[in-house]
Amino acid sequence: MSLSSILRITSDDAPLIAPGLHPAWVFIVALLGRQSTNFGEKLQVFLQWMLQGQMRTYTGRDGRRYTVPSTLGRVFTMSLHDSSALRPVLEAVLGRALTAAEKKTGFDVFTLGGLGCGVNVVHRQSNGRLFANVDSVVPASSPLGPMPGSPIYYNPDQHNAEAFARLPQWVQDAISRRIRKEPVRVEPAAEGDAAEGDAAEFDDSIPF
Repeated sequence: MSLSSILRITSDDAPLIAPGLHPAWVFIVALLGRQSTNFGEKLQVFLQWMLQGQMRTYTGRDGRRYTVPSTLGRVFTMSLHDSSALRPVLEAVLGRALTAAEKKTGFDVFTLGGLGCGVNVVHRQSNGRLFANVDSVVPASSPLGPMPGSPIYYNPDQHNAEAFARLPQWVQDAISRRIRKEPVRVEPAAEGDAAEGDAAEFDDSIPF
């Protein structure tokens, strides 16, 4: 079962985020460990963006109403290869190209937390339902200022119970079923390193 890059709307009072460009901050950086994908076993990372000035109200599993910042997330394979989906996202958030040293030795994805950028959202149909997707990421057109609250970071090899509890449930489940436990980082670009494949749908409905 592959991981997801799709935000599912789970209640009538949580409308789809409008298509187009939205200013946003990187809110969650969660290492998922090694996951099974259509392209074999891949080290993966989940990034979630908090959209500036947008809120959503919904009914939680406990029956209570919550109003929280609107967020969108996507899963990436941990690769700096030219054809990977993650590398242009890193460079867009950073607002610069990766350095030769970063390409050679690797890049710490946790440095993305709290940084501003622009997120391009598109709507796509799947199984008769409409979903909002992070299609691409671009550099911020102007400074966003500090993100409300603090970013969430999670590394399964350095378990933090508080951070883990704040992750969406499907992310917790994916981490728990990772294939093997080993230190994880973004791997330097290498010959023949393939980009990730399509991901399945997920339910990102946890209040933050």
